[in-house]
Amino acid sequence: MSDCLGLLPSAARERCRDRLRLLAESGHRLRRPLAARVCPGLYELRLKYRGLNLRMLCFFHGQTIVVVSHGFVEQQAVIPLAEVRRALDCRARFEADPDARTAGAEG
Repeated sequence: MSDCLGLLPSAARERCRDRLRLLAESGHRLRRPLAARVCPGLYELRLKYRGLNLRMLCFFHGQTIVVVSHGFVEQQAVIPLAEVRRALDCRARFEADPDARTAGAEG
């Protein structure tokens, strides 16, 4: 995710980080217009920046883990199927071995 954030102007990058912080705080409770369900088990974080529709696709693992698959600029009203497939593939890889992709609790 940090790779695609690095391609954005700093103000857009900061707005994306704000949205990610809000997701971390609100989790499943986050709703439109900030977030929306794409399909079963897949969600999008939504924000606008200077006329661009920025989207980040994510999924939940249990009640405490959210995984952001990737982000993109949405050019049309419907999320391109290729972006949905990319996120679903990420989810399948994660679910195949979540321990290998999850940071352990410290403390």
